[in-house]
Amino acid sequence: MNNNEDDFVLVKSKVVRQVDSEDSMRMGSYDIRTLEAKVMNIGECLYDKATFEDLQQFEVPGQSSSRERAWKTIVTIEDGTAVRLGLGYLIKKGVPNAKRRDVWLALAGVKHFLKKDVHLKGSYCSRLVEVFGERVPLSIQKPPLFGFKESFESHFLTAQGLEACKRILCVFAMENPGIVYSPSIVDLVCLFLHYVTEEEAYYMLNYVLKNTENRNYHIPTSKKDCQKVIFTFANFLEHKSKHLYHHIQSLNFDTEFFEKWLIRFFVGEMPYSKVIRILDAFLLEGYSILFRVGLALLLENQNSLMKCTDGKNFTNMLQQITTQLIDDNTLMKVYCATCSSLC
Repeated sequence: MNNNEDDFVLVKSKVVRQVDSEDSMRMGSYDIRTLEAKVMNIGECLYDKATFEDLQQFEVPGQSSSRERAWKTIVTIEDGTAVRLGLGYLIKKGVPNAKRRDVWLALAGVKHFLKKDVHLKGSYCSRLVEVFGERVPLSIQKPPLFGFKESFESHFLTAQGLEACKRILCVFAMENPGIVYSPSIVDLVCLFLHYVTEEEAYYMLNYVLKNTENRNYHIPTSKKDCQKVIFTFANFLEHKSKHLYHHIQSLNFDTEFFEKWLIRFFVGEMPYSKVIRILDAFLLEGYSILFRVGLALLLENQNSLMKCTDGKNFTNMLQQITTQLIDDNTLMKVYCATCSSLC
């Protein structure tokens, strides 16, 4: 399916089922009962070894013995509000990989709602039946992408992980025909699948999108929303550093570049382990963390950026700054008082 908005609005269960019934016959399909076991399987690995090694390397250097001891004392992580109040400081310092699934589910509100509504468990598979019928294709060729035009390769998902993402997107499109343009959705699903099951990723996406006001997530769900995000970021930058702001203006720099930061959660711009850390903070504090990270990167490197003489040179410098962000302590500066007024 292409990204034409008029075509996208037509993504309903009948359309998706009609498209993918051909895929099912040509490439094979899952019986829904077989798939149900897969989407709930915590042990199902949906990302490749390269990502795992990247995340493992990330976790070791910044670990302090006191923080390790603090996390080991935490047995249950259930209520999101309690997690924010009691574990906020630790989350900012770094969530151990072994704890991240529980932390994410709690922060997004999934644990609370699953516990509150026992009938919610398993509803994802019911939605899959509504979209595809009793047999779900092994490979979905034309999923709705919500305006996402980048490569999935930047998320390091396995083939199984990619198909899990596509299934979630198809269900979400059926349930939300009014959401036409929201590239963040694809990145969020891919990121979630590194630590939670397919079913849990579906619930997380729903709660993040549908509880924007309560948790300050504010995921942009239209082109106009995306433009507002960039405009707001530019205003914050002007407030923090008029000098740098006017320099950027003079370079005729295309500020749509910042969509890669603010709409795509820095995916493809930063090492993936740092993107995971930003998502930790996003689920904890909301959308403002993306502004804070972006502003901190610009302000910390203002002297170098001021030496850029044209838009292309400025873009290359930004890419160099983000791709070389390998020091944990450097990343943690984004949580400091530099941009505390945005909290």
